[in-house]
Amino acid sequence: MAMPTKLKVGHRTFSIRAIDAKERDEFGYAETDGFEGVIYINQSLRGTKLADAIMHEALHAFNHVHGITFGRDKDPEEDAVNSSSGSVTTILADNSAFRKWWVSLF
Repeated sequence: MAMPTKLKVGHRTFSIRAIDAKERDEFGYAETDGFEGVIYINQSLRGTKLADAIMHEALHAFNHVHGITFGRDKDPEEDAVNSSSGSVTTILADNSAFRKWWVSLF
């Protein structure tokens, strides 16, 4: 199954681009550009490493779209858990093709 090229995050749609790490300075596994609406994924990733990287970047995108920052609460971990649980649920619910592809990586 091919990796999707778009991901709906809240009111925005992010492009997903598989690229060679050499195309971006200081690029590791993945990176999200919230202002441009692009998620970059290292094209060499496969399986659960790819699943983890794309979900990690999807959460960055969700936080960017919804203006979520951490540290406002007395317990930053609570901020993270509240954001992450709702983010994952929303991303998977709003993107059926992405969800099917993502699950196929396991």
